[in-house]
Amino acid sequence: MYNSMIMCQFCNPPAEIIVKLLTYSTGRAYKIEDLDLLGERIFNLKRILNIKLGVSRKDDYLPKIVLTPLKEGGTEGRVPNIGKMIQKHYEIRKWDYESGKPTEEKLKQLGLDKLQI
Repeated sequence: MYNSMIMCQFCNPPAEIIVKLLTYSTGRAYKIEDLDLLGERIFNLKRILNIKLGVSRKDDYLPKIVLTPLKEGGTEGRVPNIGKMIQKHYEIRKWDYESGKPTEEKLKQLGLDKLQI
């Protein structure tokens, strides 16, 4: 939402303030729930655009440095289970695990079902 509103990421006003700013600046009454939906639509639209530009599930990974176990410290010898993390992320986002694309159900929920992926 911050990027879409061209807002500073560091000021982080509460959702109540953002709702007021949007309502006052557009003349349309917004609720906090609207921000959630707008943010999710934006996130999925970005994913769809990236897919159209050739991005796929194979491009969802962490850099090598994050997947290299540390030799000491609290995470010594351990690395994130990226496969499990991606699977859970896709599940929460309602994206297809094999392709990385938003499911038809998710697109319909967001009113984006007329888009061709």
